Amino acid sequence: MTNKNWNVIDVASSALTMVLSILVLLQVLVRFVIKIPIPWTEEAARISFVYLVFLGAVLGMRDRKHVNVDVFLKALSPRARKSWEFVVDVAVAALLLFIVGMGIKFVAVSFDQGTPYLRIPMSFVYLSIPLSGLLMLYYLFIGRIASPCRSKHRE
Repeated sequence: MTNKNWNVIDVASSALTMVLSILVLLQVLVRFVIKIPIPWTEEAARISFVYLVFLGAVLGMRDRKHVNVDVFLKALSPRARKSWEFVVDVAVAALLLFIVGMGIKFVAVSFDQGTPYLRIPMSFVYLSIPLSGLLMLYYLFIGRIASPCRSKHRE
């Protein structure tokens, strides 16, 4: 990486990538070499993967790296492009608010459920949904404030 400012999300996603890699390697080695599986490694790897996926979505929103089909945008005038980008941002914000709301419901109904081996509350796993939604909303608004017309920065 060249001259990138690291924040908590970068560090957390890097740490989760390392944890996930180590857990999967350990699981494979123990299962196929020693022939005795360690059941908790699969659970820990699954939880790590869930958080890694949602943090990756947040990083995509922060860095504006989500998939974008801009053929339509390039055909628009700069003023129409700016308006369309605003409409898209409002739609994305509405979707993220829905995801946060549903994620909070998931967390609320899963307090009494736990994972079989590690006994981690499922509410902790489901917490990744509203947290990532809130972080994506934050980066959506920060991106909108920092660059009201993003298409100037795209090629």
